[in-house]
Amino acid sequence: MLGFCIGIVFLILLCNQGWTQSKDSENVVSLCRKLLPAKMPNLKVQRILEGPIPGTCEIWSGTNVLYYYPDKNLMIIGEIFDVTTGDSLTQVSRDKILHEKIEKLPFDVAIKWGTGKVKVILFTDPDCPFCRRVERDLFTPLLRDKIRVFVFLFPLKTLHPQAEKHSLNIICSSKPIKKLLEYANYQKPVSSSKLLNKCSVKKARERLRKMVKAAESLNLRGVPLLVVEDKIIRGARIDLIYRTINSKLATSEKRNL
Repeated sequence: MLGFCIGIVFLILLCNQGWTQSKDSENVVSLCRKLLPAKMPNLKVQRILEGPIPGTCEIWSGTNVLYYYPDKNLMIIGEIFDVTTGDSLTQVSRDKILHEKIEKLPFDVAIKWGTGKVKVILFTDPDCPFCRRVERDLFTPLLRDKIRVFVFLFPLKTLHPQAEKHSLNIICSSKPIKKLLEYANYQKPVSSSKLLNKCSVKKARERLRKMVKAAESLNLRGVPLLVVEDKIIRGARIDLIYRTINSKLATSEKRNL
């Protein structure tokens, strides 16, 4: 159980017929750049690359990855897997898009914890049970001097009606990670009214708004999501999180030898 739901959709959209064949990848990419604005004017395209299948282009649109086959004017939406490794080539490309967006995150509004060398970014909802499991295993004295965590709160209000209020409580706390762990350990938190009186509610809401906007810029559909250096981890995959942290620590130590 990954503690994370992923939906996979595969649709083929047939556009108007229209084009000459070209086997050369550069010509295919050029053809895609020429045809797409006319065929799909409402599609927001950030990048057009050579596709994983000969004759196709890979289209980056927001955080989505699409495939266009100009010979037959086909747009393919879905996952392409490498059957040898079992890896989703589409997910690899989506992760590349995420990494570009992650570099532009407003880290100044994140809650910071730890003094270590390994950078960890955590998107979490204080009322999400899977997130709570990650928080309990991540924010430990053992890891405090090994990792440096940037926490972005992302309350999923439709699933957890109290998550926004709890997020404000955390932001307003003088020890936000301690407050986050109180929720994670199901301890009774300080009431919202008492805590919010100790800080600027307006500033807290603005900071939370920026955190939520950061999560939305990645098109997040669920939490927890972690980024351990360059490794994206979706869901409460505790073993994988620890293995990745240990691997990054070992790499860092080798560099210092």
